[in-house]
Amino acid sequence: MTGLTTKPRQGRIAWLAVLQGFSMLLVILGHISLSNTFRDPAHPVAAALERIIYSFHMPLFIFISGWLFGLTCLGRDSSYRDVMSKKFKRLGIPFLFFTLIALGVKLALSQFVNRPVDGTEIINTLLLSSNPLYEMWFVVVLVVLMAIYPVYRFLLRHSALIWLLCASIALYVLVPVDTDVLQLRRAVRLLPYFVAGILAWRYEIVDRYGDRWYVAAGASVLFVIFNVLETGADTLSFRTMDTLCGFTGTVLSICVCLWLCNLRPTAFGSFSAYTFQIFLMGLFVQMAVRVLYGRLGSDSDVVYALLFALS
Repeated sequence: MTGLTTKPRQGRIAWLAVLQGFSMLLVILGHISLSNTFRDPAHPVAAALERIIYSFHMPLFIFISGWLFGLTCLGRDSSYRDVMSKKFKRLGIPFLFFTLIALGVKLALSQFVNRPVDGTEIINTLLLSSNPLYEMWFVVVLVVLMAIYPVYRFLLRHSALIWLLCASIALYVLVPVDTDVLQLRRAVRLLPYFVAGILAWRYEIVDRYGDRWYVAAGASVLFVIFNVLETGADTLSFRTMDTLCGFTGTVLSICVCLWLCNLRPTAFGSFSAYTFQIFLMGLFVQMAVRVLYGRLGSDSDVVYALLFALS
């Protein structure tokens, strides 16, 4: 590596902190949908930004989670009980807390929210297939992915984790799970990136290849190609392109953040350690701006742009 270390320095891994901050910005931008219409054709610039971000921002987030899971759990050979206990404190308690807040807000302000809470919603929340705060699905997915910790540990000890990566890609592309209970449909889609993150940690792939110019160039070209091919593809082709967009977008993001880390190692330093909290708290602010936009009832592009920036 040219002047760049990916080893911990004073408790901080520089490139990872930059990457976490970068991914947080993507998540924030990806959740600014003022009209509640995904890829709203009435606002083509915002729609294009949303489409590109959604093609890789969750794979990137899950990849980072897998890398950290390898470092903090597999690297220490933690017990299953210890892993799940820590993850419940880290993920389960905030999940319950913000679910209850969202439930209370939606019950109190049902005439203003776009997705009021009813009996069906509450049942789905108990089944972990939905939530009053819709974006909380990713917490369930993370817990499901981490719950198979013994599988990762066994395969890692036998240098066979690559086979789980191949099997999980094939499962998503060829045999997609349709159930939303425990968010299994999304968990199946994101498992390959979680495993890829563990593999990247185990074999120090970022250290070895992350700053190579040809890796960045190749990822850039392929990311553009796969994004173009994804549009209008049939179901099987879409899942294939979706996977390829996710992987190439993740690689490109890592390359960009390694380059940025060389220029400014403290980039995003003020909030990169609090991305989870920022995401959860920010959702309520974005919901308020969305409600404001709906109440204004304005079709002005200027109003949309100002509220987009505010959100």
